[in-house]
Amino acid sequence: METEQANLVTMDFKLGNHMLSLYVSPELFKPNQTTQLFVEAIKNAGITLADKRVSDIGSGVGPLAIYAALEDAESVNAVEIVEEQYDLLRKNIEKNNVGHKVTAYHGSFFDPIPDGIKADIIMADCSGMAEKLARVTGWYPPKIPTGGEDGAEKVISVLERAGHYLAENGKLYIPIAVCFSDREKILDTARARFKNLELRAEGRFPLPPKEKDVILEAMPESFKKGSF
Repeated sequence: METEQANLVTMDFKLGNHMLSLYVSPELFKPNQTTQLFVEAIKNAGITLADKRVSDIGSGVGPLAIYAALEDAESVNAVEIVEEQYDLLRKNIEKNNVGHKVTAYHGSFFDPIPDGIKADIIMADCSGMAEKLARVTGWYPPKIPTGGEDGAEKVISVLERAGHYLAENGKLYIPIAVCFSDREKILDTARARFKNLELRAEGRFPLPPKEKDVILEAMPESFKKGSF
């Protein structure tokens, strides 16, 4: 449900057992099925966030950070690079009464997090969709950065740096946009950086026939193997 409030849109968004009330904007990225897959992945792994130190990289307007706080995480670091989304992230932390748990940072990836801070859980819902596909579908508003030409750029940046910010036996959760990014390039980097890789949740986004045709036309040949 969405309602207008002082030039902002208020969105009710359910994550796990929690109903979040979030300020969002048509010009920014909204929580979606991928957001819910993070929660599903954590639950499938049998992980509890209670008493865990959590970092939410690419927090957007904050749904995962707020969810972690509501799940009694010890602390949550939420990092967002888009200034307008960072502003709403801060508002949403206050709106959902989790300011005592969540610290918002404005910047790129791990850069704003103070040195020495480690996380038991890193959730990184970073742009993982190739530029042309992201724009032709309209799924990424103009202000939102994409994953570069092959959709792998930002995901790989997180994979290459995450180990330094993970506590011993910590876990990183990151999505791969199959068919919309160079997944083999991403997986090769993940295998080189981490000992254990596991698929914990999988989601499908049904496409109307017209939208599917547009995507196939814009999709690089290297992405098409096994698509749709």
